[in-house]
Amino acid sequence: MRRISRRDFLKVAVVGGVGVTTLPNLIGRGYSETSSVSRIALVEDPGFSSNMKLNPEPLRQAVDSLLKKLTGKDTVWEAWKDILKGYRKGQVIGIKVNCINRRLPSHPELVDALVQSLVEFGVPENDIVIYDRTNNELKRSGYKLNRGQNGVRCFGTDSPGWGYDADNPIEIEGQEKHLTKILTRLCDHLINVPVLKDHNLAGVTLSMKNHYGTVDNPSSLHGNNCDPFIAKLNAASPIKDKTRLIILDAILGIYRGGPGGAPQFSPNMLAAAFDPVAMDRFGMDLINRERRKRGLDEVTGRAKHVHTAAILGLGTDDESKIKIVRV
Repeated sequence: MRRISRRDFLKVAVVGGVGVTTLPNLIGRGYSETSSVSRIALVEDPGFSSNMKLNPEPLRQAVDSLLKKLTGKDTVWEAWKDILKGYRKGQVIGIKVNCINRRLPSHPELVDALVQSLVEFGVPENDIVIYDRTNNELKRSGYKLNRGQNGVRCFGTDSPGWGYDADNPIEIEGQEKHLTKILTRLCDHLINVPVLKDHNLAGVTLSMKNHYGTVDNPSSLHGNNCDPFIAKLNAASPIKDKTRLIILDAILGIYRGGPGGAPQFSPNMLAAAFDPVAMDRFGMDLINRERRKRGLDEVTGRAKHVHTAAILGLGTDDESKIKIVRV
């Protein structure tokens, strides 16, 4: 396939009536170096937001449409069956959100639409667990905490009885690290819901860096623009092997000075993929495009972890091996 420039990467060609952009391939369920293409499903709707405020009304239909487009299935039920391969009643679906920035978290309304779709597929509400680092971050971002036996569960790693898994350490560049017990001991399947933001050190904070909210003491993993730490973390078995789906919340975004602060632009997009490297390449290009418009340097030089993850076999950052299919 002809290689295209980074500037042309996000231009859409229409193929067979379907908008297709050549971009990154598939993890968890999964990516392999022999795979020919990584697929990213994309829905863009100006009605997702107005004046930097979310409009939740179109989200449920958008989520279902994304899942069908990503999997190529005719029904949402068939799509979930394909995504959650091997799922059986009693297994727990984890949803990793990003709440470090209360002004731009993974939107609770989007996660609610995702939960509704899972429940209609047949997953009991109490077998769905929304998690992040702390209860406080979840609560201040608009999530309703629940550790009970009824309804969707939602709590942080700092909840009593949870914490980090000292019995199953992982090694990252000579450091002993521990993942949250919510992932290692509770969740059987994982859905990653990152937010579109740049990062002052890592260049971008998207699907892979979202797992700095899954590991203890992430501050020790910020040297050298977080490289190779982000990639090595995502190579850890509980993350790599349990990840089933990534949905990028790109309704609003931050292109400069992130990860904190208020939303700065509104792409009004949702994207779904299996490949975290492809997804992060896509998100990085969205941020680069916005920065170029405003005369800013690209973040690519700082976001070294994206290519490192590709080298580790976690996905592809080769735009010629990524196909975007629009809803």
